Amino acid sequence: MTAYFSLRHRLGRRFRKRRRIVLASLAVAVALIGAGTAPANAVSEFREKTPLQAGSRVELPRAYCTVGAVLSSTSWYSPMSPGIRKTRYVVLAGHCGNEGDSVSVADQGVIGRVIWESGTSDLEIARIDPIPRTNWNCGSGSMIRHCDPYTTYSPRAIGNIFLRDHTGRYVSMPFDGMGVPGENEVFCTSGAVSGVNCTWGIAPLPPDSPAFLLGATTWTASVIAGDSGGPVASRGGKLYGIIADGALPASTRPDLMTYLPISRLFEEQRGYVLAPPG
Repeated sequence: MTAYFSLRHRLGRRFRKRRRIVLASLAVAVALIGAGTAPANAVSEFREKTPLQAGSRVELPRAYCTVGAVLSSTSWYSPMSPGIRKTRYVVLAGHCGNEGDSVSVADQGVIGRVIWESGTSDLEIARIDPIPRTNWNCGSGSMIRHCDPYTTYSPRAIGNIFLRDHTGRYVSMPFDGMGVPGENEVFCTSGAVSGVNCTWGIAPLPPDSPAFLLGATTWTASVIAGDSGGPVASRGGKLYGIIADGALPASTRPDLMTYLPISRLFEEQRGYVLAPPG
């Protein structure tokens, strides 16, 4: 797999022209974060395992990207079978893959596929199939023992996020709902490659920027290739959004990041909620 893609390939088909205009007005050379391969030792091992959660790394045919959130379906047919009830859905950056692309993790191979791409935002949703287990129900009380098979399912993804606790240790914590960062709040990203960075603050974007993009700035290292789609959240795990773009180091604003508010996803796809924690 190609380690890094050109700017042309990292930009989604629907976003090329519009984003180039916006970036020109910003006077910032912006490249999408996501589609890239980092050295193996740059990604923590726990991010490459199931159950997936916000901050996990997944592989698509042309990119490694970060999971931004794990969802459950609220559709009317979800309770109809145990397998459907345990199916989960992960939020990814739209430029990470195309509808129908496979989604893999290092410890289990292919575990799902992209089922939806936004037509207006850099967002997509992938279905993550549950783990089936065959069990046997054996009757008693007769001379001939009879056993019937039945299948149970467990989810491969949970509604948690990788962050750091007050001692600085990595933890997997349940989401504390959704929201928006406060005016003077310092908040976090959890990228599969850059790790947890809790040094972000709100940054204004030019008036001609897309209405659904928000800006943030940091006084340390920015998000990097492979972080695309990762969660933007409070220190306590309140989900704010999904990493979209980061500035190239040579730009006039290497500290800049843009992200999509999580509310944007639920405006476009109303049939989901944050998945139960694990």
